[in-house]
Amino acid sequence: MANRLSKTKIEELWAAWQEFENVNQVATKCGVHHKTVERYLKLEKWDERLAGIKAKAQQKADYDLAQARAEDITIVRAVKRELIKALKKAQDLGVDMFAVDPAYPGRLTGALDDLVKLELLLMGEATERHGFEGGPPVINFITKGDDEG
Repeated sequence: MANRLSKTKIEELWAAWQEFENVNQVATKCGVHHKTVERYLKLEKWDERLAGIKAKAQQKADYDLAQARAEDITIVRAVKRELIKALKKAQDLGVDMFAVDPAYPGRLTGALDDLVKLELLLMGEATERHGFEGGPPVINFITKGDDEG
């Protein structure tokens, strides 16, 4: 190559390529001829290099998202377990969990329904038509089912 660019200029072209991925835009931004950009694009294999970087970045983003989702599901399940314990305790104490409290109607059972829906949402499953009407049969099933497992 007769007019080899400096390492700094090549790095400037590479940075511009990452931003634009367009020969003419890189040439304009860096003040070089478009043929110079094309030459270094091929010589330095910028397309392959950038594709590799994007793939790694996407893989890391996917992993980070999966990790965060798993942590969220773990928290929801822990809260759900504690709520079920509270429901069992209230039931053992003879508390009518379904008595109407104007300030908090269906507070515990509604919270459990919300947690179930949140868990399903985090797991990517449908959240509609999974709710329950509340009432003793559902709570009895949940609280007794936990002891039998």
